[in-house]
Amino acid sequence: MACSKLRFELLVKLLQKKSNMNTATEIRTQIDYFLSHLSLERLKIAAEFLADLAEHDRDEATQELLEMPGFLESFNRGKQDIAEGRLVNWRSLRNDV
Repeated sequence: MACSKLRFELLVKLLQKKSNMNTATEIRTQIDYFLSHLSLERLKIAAEFLADLAEHDRDEATQELLEMPGFLESFNRGKQDIAEGRLVNWRSLRNDV
């Protein structure tokens, strides 16, 4: 896993240096082009890399939430409220959506 993380970090830095694309659509178009030209074996590697990338983002987001003062306590209270049926219909809070 350490090798995979190092490979991931190096690739991210390389892509950041070479990237001149400004929108998600441009990036997705380029990725689609590259994917369409990969062999099955390389496509599997790309899928594994993208899974690692997504996991890395989830881990960072989770850590960010856990570092927020009071988040974990609030989250646990919310889970207990749900378990005990203390719920509010969202439409009673927002009827404009």
